[in-house]
Amino acid sequence: MENVEVKEFSHFKYFYDLLRSLIISFFIGIKLFYKRVTMKRKDIKGSLALVTGGGKGLGREICLALAKEGCNIAIVDIDNKSSNETVQDCRSLGVKANYFECDVSDAENFEKLKPVVKEKAGIVDILINNAGILFNRPILEESPENIKKMIDINLMSVFWATRTFLPSMVKRRRGHIVSIASMASYFPNPSDVTYSTTKFGVRGFMDALSQDLFIQGLDEKIITTSIFPYFMSTNNAIGSYVRLICRHNYLLDPRTVAAEVIDAILYNKKAVMIPRGFETMFYINFPRFFWNEYLKTTFKVDDSLKWKLPEDTD
Repeated sequence: MENVEVKEFSHFKYFYDLLRSLIISFFIGIKLFYKRVTMKRKDIKGSLALVTGGGKGLGREICLALAKEGCNIAIVDIDNKSSNETVQDCRSLGVKANYFECDVSDAENFEKLKPVVKEKAGIVDILINNAGILFNRPILEESPENIKKMIDINLMSVFWATRTFLPSMVKRRRGHIVSIASMASYFPNPSDVTYSTTKFGVRGFMDALSQDLFIQGLDEKIITTSIFPYFMSTNNAIGSYVRLICRHNYLLDPRTVAAEVIDAILYNKKAVMIPRGFETMFYINFPRFFWNEYLKTTFKVDDSLKWKLPEDTD
């Protein structure tokens, strides 16, 4: 076995590398700032946006906001009633809109979906991975079925949708992929291990995809955008959940979030925190020694969040 030379840790080398990284980061920051302030608004009129979970909630608001920009819509969902209503509302805004029934948790369903979308609506220019569910129970109380379902819909559907529609973007050397993550991607919610894990996964997927596109020389042709919103008032269950775990019953209006999503698409933003006041806090990824203090000031750390062990636990 060949001996490998092990070098001693050098404080000088460490601080040199750190200083070098800070200087490089400073100039990269200036470059990005200049690029941002000089960026022109993108025209998406006539483009086709496919939105998973687009029938209701945030997905519906995104579809309507895109339609107001002249973007054609393809809704992928399992809720027929809500999806068809959203399709009609989009069409009333003067764009083409179609609904495609599909269980996004299954990779095979996307393989079957692709030719149908192409024939009926065209080639996808903008993919918005929005589909998501939330079962807000502690990890020790949640059923294996719900855990798997949440992972399949919240995380795996992002893999399947991207694998399905990215190739045509690569071939045409243009496109935009948006994924709706959550602030839980940076700071996990209490009693929400599975949901938070799926959103960490979405964030990681998008970061890794962005790097892959950079390596392929496509990062300025195929844009990736990650959205990190706070809790939204999409249904009564979310409101009840926020009242249970949070000290402040603050909820975002889905229309506000949708407007930020559209702005991110039009200006090719890589990541957006909503509300924007959270950006500085979370860009440094919240040092762990602050986590417990944040937890105590934001959430109700009381018996309502305590795990309930089965009586036959050893």
